[in-house]
Amino acid sequence: MRTMHTDTLADRPIDRLRDEYESMAGLRLTLPQVARLLDVDQARAALLLEQLEAEGLLFEAAGGTYRRSAPLLA
Repeated sequence: MRTMHTDTLADRPIDRLRDEYESMAGLRLTLPQVARLLDVDQARAALLLEQLEAEGLLFEAAGGTYRRSAPLLA
């Protein structure tokens, strides 16, 4: 019997966070806001933000907000 895998990539916290930042150019979130958005603890949220920083998608701005490094070109 074959089981169906119904999860989408956006179901993974890192992919959901990436999608949020890519779809909303001016999005700025703090660590606690990311944790609430993804329903994860702050330690996990920090790891996810660090990963997106390492990929070059985000940077930490003044005041502890995370925003997209550069606008995506269409």
